[in-house]
Amino acid sequence: MTGPAREAGVAERAFFRHVPTKEVADTDLAAEVGGSAPAAALVVAVENWGRHGCTGDLGDVAAASLDLVRSGLAPLA
Repeated sequence: MTGPAREAGVAERAFFRHVPTKEVADTDLAAEVGGSAPAAALVVAVENWGRHGCTGDLGDVAAASLDLVRSGLAPLA
C-alpha cells in the first residue's frame, strides 16, 4: 500500500488509539470511519489546492477542511 491509501491507514490506526472502547459497540468500524474522515478531508484539501493552481497556503486549506469535518459539516446544513 502506498500514497494516500497508506496515509489513510496511518490516520485510521492513530484514531483507533483514541476510541473509547467502553462506549463504542464496534471499535473497528469507529476507527475506520473516524480515521477515514480526516484522511479524506486532507486528500480533498490537497486536490482542491492543486485545482486552484497551488496558490495560497496549503496549511490553511487543510485546516479549513479539517474544521469542516470537526463541525459535522455544519456550514452545509
